[in-house]
Amino acid sequence: MTKNKKIIEDLFEVGQRIKEVHIKLNPLILKSEITITQWWAMFCIDKRKSTTLKEFSNDLKIAQSTASGLINRLVKLNLVDRVIPNEDRRKTFISLTSKGKKMLDTHTEQSKIIYKKLVEKLSANEQKIFLSIMQRFYEVSAELLKEMNKGKQ
Repeated sequence: MTKNKKIIEDLFEVGQRIKEVHIKLNPLILKSEITITQWWAMFCIDKRKSTTLKEFSNDLKIAQSTASGLINRLVKLNLVDRVIPNEDRRKTFISLTSKGKKMLDTHTEQSKIIYKKLVEKLSANEQKIFLSIMQRFYEVSAELLKEMNKGKQ
């Protein structure tokens, strides 16, 4: 196995193990009636403050019918408001309710506590290296995304 192939295999394996741990951690963090998918949906809605169902489904890269079902469940939990303006009934605007915003904020704070516990297990030097690598990984990922989107045009 070439050196590059080995590191790719190792990165993939570590990534999968991290994902498995996070899947198990999320219910402990959320401590609520919502799923991680619903939390992610609320996060995306909050980013825009108010958005259309079409924009929301595009953000999540899911079909509008799937997005609609997800929003229906969040509306039933009183976490999301849905507004259909009289002037254009084809559009549906969605935003977080105060209950939804509070739940999202609570989850974010609980996630930061988990991150703090994880980071505390690293030395100061390891923390610095880890942050540097994560920042670089983000930069490279963003560059790759731009390149791949250029290819679509």
